[in-house]
Amino acid sequence: STGAAPIIPPIDGLELPEVRRRTHVLRNVPDVDAITALVDQGAETAVILGAGFIGLEMTEALVNRGVSVALVDLANQVLSPLDPEMARTVQTELTRAGVDVHLGVSATAIDDTAVTLSDGTRLPADLVVMAIGVRPESDLAVAAGLEQGVRGAIRVNGHSLTSDPAIYAVGDSVEVTDAVTDQVGVVPLAGLANRQGRAAADHLFGRDDHRPPA
Repeated sequence: STGAAPIIPPIDGLELPEVRRRTHVLRNVPDVDAITALVDQGAETAVILGAGFIGLEMTEALVNRGVSVALVDLANQVLSPLDPEMARTVQTELTRAGVDVHLGVSATAIDDTAVTLSDGTRLPADLVVMAIGVRPESDLAVAAGLEQGVRGAIRVNGHSLTSDPAIYAVGDSVEVTDAVTDQVGVVPLAGLANRQGRAAADHLFGRDDHRPPA
């Protein structure tokens, strides 16, 4: 259950020490501590790259701390899994809360004071949060010689068993089957990971229940 690793895009300036100090992902408790420390030290502006679930949760938390937030996403709506009509309602609420929303653009550079977008806009940034997406953290599985599926995810059967019958895999790092289309893919969500863990435990203790599809 190795989870997912944040995607870090190749943005100019990320190699600079000061930029690295102010740029963070949100995967674990140390990440939260680092972001909180910057806010406690007086960060007044933040740019969040990615308007998915993590990006919006981070936006809400920072706004509640009094930080001025700009939200950036390459898609033409926030929360791309939602229908456009629903996403527009979310965007309206973000704007009402004072969030500066930039859609259809990406970050091209980060320097000591700002993030530059692909349309030339410069957004002041005491803090930058990368929430663009994740990839399956399957390096350990690859090293163990386990079979991989789409996007490098670990391939498992209906009992969460990998290609090695002595190894189970669950969570954001595994391939899943869509309940409607029967297609395989990657769905890094907590609820599904919870069900996978329960199914693996059932099988481990002799129950023959199949893992429900995504």
